[in-house]
Amino acid sequence: MGETSQYAGAEIVIAEDSLTQAERLRYFLEKNGFVVRSARNGRQALDMVAERCPRVVVSDIVMPEIDGYELCRRLRQSAETADLPVILLTALSESTDVINGLASGATDFLGKPYNEQSLVARIRRALANRELRHDAPSGDGVQVLFAGNRYTLESSSTQSLDFLLSSFEDAIEKNVQLNEANSQLKDALQTISSLETRYQKLMEFTPTALFVVGRDGVVWFANEAAALLFRREAEDLKGTPFPLPLDASSVGETELALPGGETAVVELRFVETTWGDNQAFLASLWDVTENVELRRQLQELSVTDELTGLANRRGFLMLAEQQRKLVKRGHSMVLLYMDLNDFKSINDTLGHNAGDDALAETARILSTCVRESDILARMGGDEFAALLVDSEAVFAEQAPIRVQAAFDRRNASKATPYDLSISCGSAPYLGDDPVSLEELIARADELMYADKQTMKAGHTGRMTGLQ
Repeated sequence: MGETSQYAGAEIVIAEDSLTQAERLRYFLEKNGFVVRSARNGRQALDMVAERCPRVVVSDIVMPEIDGYELCRRLRQSAETADLPVILLTALSESTDVINGLASGATDFLGKPYNEQSLVARIRRALANRELRHDAPSGDGVQVLFAGNRYTLESSSTQSLDFLLSSFEDAIEKNVQLNEANSQLKDALQTISSLETRYQKLMEFTPTALFVVGRDGVVWFANEAAALLFRREAEDLKGTPFPLPLDASSVGETELALPGGETAVVELRFVETTWGDNQAFLASLWDVTENVELRRQLQELSVTDELTGLANRRGFLMLAEQQRKLVKRGHSMVLLYMDLNDFKSINDTLGHNAGDDALAETARILSTCVRESDILARMGGDEFAALLVDSEAVFAEQAPIRVQAAFDRRNASKATPYDLSISCGSAPYLGDDPVSLEELIARADELMYADKQTMKAGHTGRMTGLQ
């Protein structure tokens, strides 16, 4: 039983100039057991009411000929329809619409777009309240049904109106605050969305293979570089198990199995991150197969100088060219080209064994002047070179001073009958102004020769002297 059967068959006139909205409203109301007649405007609705008075009128406000306000006013002017419930469809955010509806005598308001179940509930409440007021004895106040409970309101019409307006004003104020909060939230979400979009674009276009991996080891995202590495579409990689363990022991160079039986050596790094609202890992795979193969080739080509243990000329040229290609804009490195002074006099006076010892000791001294990441080589005879990778250009002036200081310290506590002195030319390589390796060596060699001539002309005492 209940309200559905109680008001089944109750007739409703709807006034709606939109045919689509009218048909949608008719369908829903008839589905809930009401009998519906539909008018295209307020005038047609008045004619239908005059022909046969319905139980409720549901009207849009904006209509041609006679709008919803005027329809409500005219119904209130007739004794037969003075208490006929009229529900206006309006926007609660427009305070003037609600006040005009109240002034015209509307029974209820419902905001557009409205919830259809809310409209049915309003219709049933209007029918129930009308019956309560017809059955209630005079002088006992106004009987109303609200939220399933019956109430008797004994306040005056003036008090009721003031209370209604106060409640409505409070609702409007809260609605404005809500709209402002929603606007701020929308802006914040747009900012977050924009940042996420930029972040994802950066991930898409970086040459490093990137994966977002869930805690369960399943791939959530893969960029185009990852697709190229695995010879698969990025979308196809999603939902597959990540091929490497994400733990501390797996960080660094590791062998990776690829489709078709191929293998690659990759540099693995990973960090914890968030993806959406979930905890995940961001894993990067840098393909270093070519570098590993180059190292292997260097070993096979015997790129080490037997006497000094440094790289020989061939090894230096291969490693230096690789580093030159890696230098990006805004970065630089420094090439030192060096020649041992008066080396021939050591060989001629003390013999080739002493000359070999001098070369080996020179290599040891130079090794103390460079980092492990730098490339130090014996280029042949008594010539040496050092490529100081990822060094600022200003270091080109400082590096020869550090080298000379190391030889000065050696000579101050020497255990041989000769001093060691070295001429040095220093040339910077700038990522913003790249040159070939041959040109860079030529520059440093020219500066080294100028340094040797300066020392000879100035008799600085830096030249090798047999004691």
